[in-house]
Amino acid sequence: MSWETRRKHRYYYRSRRLGGAVQKTYLGRGPIARQAARRDRQARVRREKAREKEREAVRQLQARLAPADELSVELDVVLRILVEATYLARGFHKHRGKWRFKTWSAKPSRIRQESPD
Repeated sequence: MSWETRRKHRYYYRSRRLGGAVQKTYLGRGPIARQAARRDRQARVRREKAREKEREAVRQLQARLAPADELSVELDVVLRILVEATYLARGFHKHRGKWRFKTWSAKPSRIRQESPD
């Protein structure tokens, strides 16, 4: 919604988006245009107040859920450690971020013992 100046005169247009394209509707420059601009301004103020009210409700909900969120993060850390320990105990190893079962076994190294001659 805006007043546009064209050839030294101001005209009121109402804009709206339809399928990705902006469509402008001409409302004139007289008392009807001024009344439409006033109504559009009031509607915009109402929408902004409603959005602010919704944002405040979200902030309050986030504040209420913050302790539970912190606990879930701590639980996630503990469970990841437990799962990793279980996999390692069962013979798995991590290869490029994925758990794989060890199919090879390390052969004991042969230590050459020199004879004392």
